[in-house]
Amino acid sequence: MKVYKATGFILKKIFSKEKDKTVVIFTKEFGKIFLIGKSVQTITSRRLGCLDTLNYVEFNFSTRGNFHYLKEISLLSSLESLKFDYQKKKNLLLFCEILDKILPVGQVETEVFDLTKNFLVKLAQEREEEELLKTAFNQLLFKLGYLESSQKIKSLKSLNQHLEEITEKKVVSWRL
Repeated sequence: MKVYKATGFILKKIFSKEKDKTVVIFTKEFGKIFLIGKSVQTITSRRLGCLDTLNYVEFNFSTRGNFHYLKEISLLSSLESLKFDYQKKKNLLLFCEILDKILPVGQVETEVFDLTKNFLVKLAQEREEEELLKTAFNQLLFKLGYLESSQKIKSLKSLNQHLEEITEKKVVSWRL
């Protein structure tokens, strides 16, 4: 059984069995992957504190069959400065939800990962968050092939409509 090491952002947690949790992580090395964390919800688990949505983590995982199992995880950044500001956290959750919906599983997207890191750094510093969001989403959609280079979505409302057409699902975070 080979053990892999990666760093990434936790996009979503899915509660599975009583003590287990499935975690969706966007990594630079492997793209978007699903990891099964066995017994991570026990009170004595060292991994539980690192599994908060939007954390930037370094982790080890192994593969058995078609499943990836979380072995160890350590927190690199909890993005605390973004999580305490309501508007920034709302925008952060929106970005994570859209990443989760439009990223393909298991496909390495280095440029999108770098775009995500840059977006988070700028979000922590900027005040013009709406313009930052529009720019980041336009770049994201272009890099993933959902927009042509000549296209640019100018308003968040039309961006929401375009994203819902792509994913064929409602984007819940717009309503926060």
